[in-house]
Amino acid sequence: MTRAHFPAPRPGFLARWMRQPESTALAALGEGGRLTGLGVLRRCRKGHKVGPLLANDPGTAERLLAG
Repeated sequence: MTRAHFPAPRPGFLARWMRQPESTALAALGEGGRLTGLGVLRRCRKGHKVGPLLANDPGTAERLLAG
Protein backbone atom coordinates (compact mmCIF):
# COMPACT_ATOMS: atom_id res chain seq x y z
CA MET A 1 0.00 0.00 0.00
CA THR A 2 2.61 2.57 0.96
CA ARG A 3 4.70 1.76 -2.13
CA ALA A 4 1.96 3.41 -4.22
CA HIS A 5 2.53 6.63 -2.24
CA PHE A 6 6.32 6.50 -1.79
CA PRO A 7 8.57 5.36 -4.65
CA ALA A 8 11.21 3.88 -2.33
CA PRO A 9 11.02 1.79 0.85
CA ARG A 10 10.62 4.08 3.87
CA PRO A 11 10.08 1.83 6.90
CA GLY A 12 12.36 3.90 9.16
CA PHE A 13 10.66 7.15 8.23
CA LEU A 14 7.16 5.75 8.72
CA ALA A 15 8.05 4.11 12.04
CA ARG A 16 9.37 7.40 13.46
CA TRP A 17 6.47 9.38 12.00
CA MET A 18 3.91 7.11 13.67
CA ARG A 19 5.68 7.24 17.05
CA GLN A 20 5.89 11.01 17.43
CA PRO A 21 5.20 12.30 20.95
CA GLU A 22 1.56 13.29 21.49
CA SER A 23 0.34 11.50 18.39
CA THR A 24 -2.01 8.64 17.60
CA ALA A 25 -1.47 6.26 14.69
CA LEU A 26 -4.11 3.87 13.35
CA ALA A 27 -3.82 1.13 10.76
CA ALA A 28 -6.47 -0.67 8.74
CA LEU A 29 -5.90 -4.31 7.89
CA GLY A 30 -7.59 -6.31 5.18
CA GLU A 31 -7.65 -9.98 4.28
CA GLY A 32 -4.63 -11.89 5.46
CA GLY A 33 -3.53 -9.01 7.68
CA ARG A 34 -2.53 -6.92 4.67
CA LEU A 35 -2.19 -3.18 5.35
CA THR A 36 -4.98 -1.26 3.59
CA GLY A 37 -4.61 2.12 5.27
CA LEU A 38 -2.83 4.18 7.87
CA GLY A 39 -3.35 7.54 9.48
CA VAL A 40 -1.60 9.70 12.06
CA LEU A 41 -3.12 12.43 14.23
CA ARG A 42 -0.29 14.60 15.53
CA ARG A 43 -0.01 17.61 17.74
CA CYS A 44 1.14 20.84 16.11
CA ARG A 45 1.73 24.37 17.38
CA LYS A 46 -1.99 25.00 17.60
CA GLY A 47 -4.27 21.98 17.90
CA HIS A 48 -3.66 18.83 15.87
CA LYS A 49 -3.09 17.80 12.25
CA VAL A 50 -4.00 14.64 10.39
CA GLY A 51 -1.30 13.32 8.15
CA PRO A 52 -0.32 11.22 6.61
CA LEU A 53 -3.66 9.59 5.86
CA LEU A 54 -3.24 6.85 3.25
CA ALA A 55 -5.84 4.28 2.23
CA ASN A 56 -6.69 1.93 -0.60
CA ASP A 57 -10.24 3.28 -0.83
CA PRO A 58 -12.41 6.16 0.45
CA GLY A 59 -14.28 3.98 2.96
CA THR A 60 -11.06 2.93 4.67
CA ALA A 61 -9.89 6.55 4.78
CA GLU A 62 -13.18 7.61 6.39
CA ARG A 63 -12.94 4.88 9.03
CA LEU A 64 -9.38 5.88 9.90
CA LEU A 65 -10.33 9.54 10.13
CA ALA A 66 -13.30 8.70 12.38
CA GLY A 67 -11.04 6.59 14.61
